[in-house]
Amino acid sequence: MIHITYFPSTNGALSSGHIFFEIFTAFIFSQLIPEIKPVWNNKWNLSKFITKKSFQKYTEPPLSKYDKILVINQYRKWESISFQDFLDIKQLILTAKKQYSNILVQLQNVCSIHPDVLHSWYTKKLIKENIYIEKTKPLLEKMYYFDHNSEPIDAVGIHIRRGDLLTRLYKAGLTMDYYKNLIININNVLDIPIYIYCESDEKEATTRSCVEYSSQFNKDYNLLKDLKNVHIKLGNIHNFSEQFNELVRCKYLFLSPSGFSLWAAFISTGKIFYDKKCVEFRPELFFNTHVLPNFLQYNTPSDILHL
Repeated sequence: MIHITYFPSTNGALSSGHIFFEIFTAFIFSQLIPEIKPVWNNKWNLSKFITKKSFQKYTEPPLSKYDKILVINQYRKWESISFQDFLDIKQLILTAKKQYSNILVQLQNVCSIHPDVLHSWYTKKLIKENIYIEKTKPLLEKMYYFDHNSEPIDAVGIHIRRGDLLTRLYKAGLTMDYYKNLIININNVLDIPIYIYCESDEKEATTRSCVEYSSQFNKDYNLLKDLKNVHIKLGNIHNFSEQFNELVRCKYLFLSPSGFSLWAAFISTGKIFYDKKCVEFRPELFFNTHVLPNFLQYNTPSDILHL
């Protein structure tokens, strides 16, 4: 018997997207190597995308004792491990299998397989089966909707990443003027609610750390709040799960350079839009997203008129 789990590389954050990239890697490994089964550990509680109850439903119970604990901690690749890395890890597991009956593979450090990277392996013919479409996304949806609302929302959801990345995002061009222009273009083709999801400037605004917001940032909200169809929904620790669920269910979802909105997109069955600026800002997250169905990249807000 071979079990696999992940011990996330985290400083204690509750909602960091990279934590879930790591956790879900245990499930992807089990799909690439069917004889391996994922097992839950209590560090998975650090991610709030999937509940403990759902995790335990879709994992095997751990054994009280293993003949071999195989620790994989030599990788630190934020952009996802490569296909060759996967093959090397697979060989380590198969070698251990020849010597031990019950094995626990512990993935540590930063050793994740991103869903979009997995799909790119198929498009590059590195794997024969379209695992992302046939197994990974269906499982992700089952795990999430096991105990979350799945009813679609006929609306546009826009996630505006701010917090600790505020200054860098403004320099990258993702300003409130940018979002004003984006909303104007959306209103030119759609007449439905536009929900803006963003951290508030409250003390408990962020699930990562308390962030000092500039007075200019707060004033910039005035550029959006009176636009047609716009409803601003400011987030904090307490409504994190509710807002993530709404993003997942929106018919149209516009991403920020954030693991939070990217995971909502992986789960979503709606149409996903993201600016090329997201790729330039967070290439380790967005470099392969162009291969995914329903993911549409644009260069300027006016491009969405033609997508």
